[in-house]
Amino acid sequence: MLQRTGQQRVGAASDVYTGSTIGATASTGAMIVYSGSCTNVGTCTATATTAGDANHALSSAVATAQITKADATVVVTPYVKEYDGQPHTATVTSISGVNGETVATVGAVTLSTTHTNVGTYSTDSWSFTGAANYNDIAATVITNTIKDITAPVFTSLSTNAPTLWPPNHKMVAVTVSALASDLVGVSSLKIINVTSSEPDNGLGDGDTAGDIVITGPLSVNLRAERAGKGNGRIYTITVEARDAAGNASTKTCTVFVPKSQGK
Repeated sequence: MLQRTGQQRVGAASDVYTGSTIGATASTGAMIVYSGSCTNVGTCTATATTAGDANHALSSAVATAQITKADATVVVTPYVKEYDGQPHTATVTSISGVNGETVATVGAVTLSTTHTNVGTYSTDSWSFTGAANYNDIAATVITNTIKDITAPVFTSLSTNAPTLWPPNHKMVAVTVSALASDLVGVSSLKIINVTSSEPDNGLGDGDTAGDIVITGPLSVNLRAERAGKGNGRIYTITVEARDAAGNASTKTCTVFVPKSQGK
């Protein structure tokens, strides 16, 4: 019979690889001869032979054990990274087998997890090819993520009419020119707010209501007027730059209606 650390195998038997050597015992002091592998995956055969004596004829017995592949423990860690223009891939955290075996003696991992651009990659996978004593692990799906958390940066912001004159209470079409840069590209530029330093319909100099009308993403109609007793009117235009990930930044520009020409 073949045995492994307290377990017995009689005749044809099988066992999973543990890194330990299979041994055999026989009664009547028989001599044991091994053939095949008694540690690694494969077939181990032990033949016990007695020489015989005056009362016993020569005899032999054969016991065979089949050692099958073991399962490795493989840990692959996915990633969540901020976009930086560099490729990223998952990390093989550990490869371990039985009996303290690690890495090369156990097997190798193949990764399909490398990405550079922003996105959530939910169909990434890794697989494991076992060494001689270990089973393969089929493609295992993991999710990796590259995030864009950086807001666009304005590089320029201006209007086609920084000053409105004369203050004749007429609406003037003002166009904003805006440029911004972003790690993965700006998806929108638009006016989100316009304010005036004076009331919409204040006292004096024929003030008229409805001084601000946003007409498009980067266009607004502003009334050319200011309070006669004031120091001039300032319109403040707030523009937002937003990228595809939803990150946004704002910047302001102004349009001035002076109290008098040249001031």
